[in-house]
Amino acid sequence: MDKYLIQREASSDVGTPGEMFYPDGRHLCYTIERPATGDRPCIPADTYTVIPHVSPKFPNGVWEITNVPNRTGILIHNANYMLELEGCVAVGDSRSMFGEYPGVLHSRTTVDFLHGVLPVNFLLEVHDA
Repeated sequence: MDKYLIQREASSDVGTPGEMFYPDGRHLCYTIERPATGDRPCIPADTYTVIPHVSPKFPNGVWEITNVPNRTGILIHNANYMLELEGCVAVGDSRSMFGEYPGVLHSRTTVDFLHGVLPVNFLLEVHDA
């Protein structure tokens, strides 16, 4: 199974930016996550199986990161900055700032792009800064 990588940068109270890479190390997209808080931990650095996810909120499909300790429903989906997330990973083709919040741009377009390049199931290795 192909293994993709999210390399996170330093987390702050306004978000955790990162970058996602193909198995061969090429840049795939940028990511943004909420920072860890007492009631909302980040996805621990580890390797996870990622599977397709379809729901009323995401009828065209996104991806679920499975077996995250003490967490369920962790998705890779479209959003622009961490206030739009509940614990998931947002993707975009470039970075921007939304006031004080780091974020990603063209998130819906990036999800569409990922539909064309990601395998149905894959491994995702998450690294911290």
